[in-house]
Amino acid sequence: MKKIITILLLFIGSLSFAQNEVHNVVDVYPEFVGGQEAMLKYFDQNLQYPETAKASNVEGMVHYTFVVNADGSISDLTLISGVNAELDAEAKRLIEEMPAWTPGKKDGQNVRTLMRLPVDFKL
Repeated sequence: MKKIITILLLFIGSLSFAQNEVHNVVDVYPEFVGGQEAMLKYFDQNLQYPETAKASNVEGMVHYTFVVNADGSISDLTLISGVNAELDAEAKRLIEEMPAWTPGKKDGQNVRTLMRLPVDFKL
């Protein structure tokens, strides 16, 4: 069985956390280092499709939001919609373990930016 992962970044809502504002509209959006192609390669090389989900032919799209911080690190993961506990956990693991991104910029300064990442699990 072939696994296919579809990844789409969506920029959403603006939030405020204490003194660290999270932006959704910025001049330059965060980017996975190397771009979309590098992110697809990262997911392809690191995805571990859960065996019981594979055996049960469980597929679907898991949606997380997360913040790309001013230093490019990832934080504040939130599950928006899931498929099952195993696929949700695998998508979370992959996002948590991603290398630092190139951060978003507003008015020439690196800023925290809210991102949405759907991960499509297909067998």
